[in-house]
Amino acid sequence: MKAKGSCNVIAIIDGDTVKLQCDYGAYKNARILGYDTPEKNAQCITEYIKANRATWALRWALWSADTIEITSNTRDKYGRDLIILKADGKDISDYMISTRLARPYKGGKRHGWCET
Repeated sequence: MKAKGSCNVIAIIDGDTVKLQCDYGAYKNARILGYDTPEKNAQCITEYIKANRATWALRWALWSADTIEITSNTRDKYGRDLIILKADGKDISDYMISTRLARPYKGGKRHGWCET
């Protein structure tokens, strides 16, 4: 997936994490800011199903976009770049939240997905 800027999305890890390849040859994982999705390492079957749906929703949004813009922000405690990701000029976090497979997230304690 060709993006504007110095990095390209080369893989979708899950609903809120992508793998980037940058001009200087580095491969790195990046966490998309603005939302949280269920984890594939799920605590219950409901979370597992939602995690796979969220991954495919992000994959489809990026595959179907004409342009992808990546803005790096900072790094998280796991060493991942924290990025803002736009598809066709629209913030991907708004799209993912609209699918109801993601919820707004601005850091801090995350809530589980099994009770919802």
